[in-house]
Amino acid sequence: MLPDGLGVDVNGSIALSASGTVMLACSENSHDAMLAAYDVATGHRLSTIYVRRNIDVAPCGIAVTSSGRYVLLYNIGFGGIGTQIDLATREVSGLARNSGRQPPLGLSW
Repeated sequence: MLPDGLGVDVNGSIALSASGTVMLACSENSHDAMLAAYDVATGHRLSTIYVRRNIDVAPCGIAVTSSGRYVLLYNIGFGGIGTQIDLATREVSGLARNSGRQPPLGLSW
């Protein structure tokens, strides 16, 4: 269980790791979004994976690959379709531009 007050939306803002022991959660606070890893058994935050500042749109949705290596953040800004994060290397890359259209309501791998 995640601690109260994280700003995690109920729709699409959490994902379970392939092992089932780590929960990824994307939370919003004012104009920032944070992706963090939490221990499933205790709810304690293990690490902050990524912070995106000055977002235009919330909520911050996530989708994780079946391998558990990559996570996709979406719907946190109008600049593109989303942000891909390699969980092994923490390398961050933006996905295709969105040509001014509304951001997606959800994505999957």
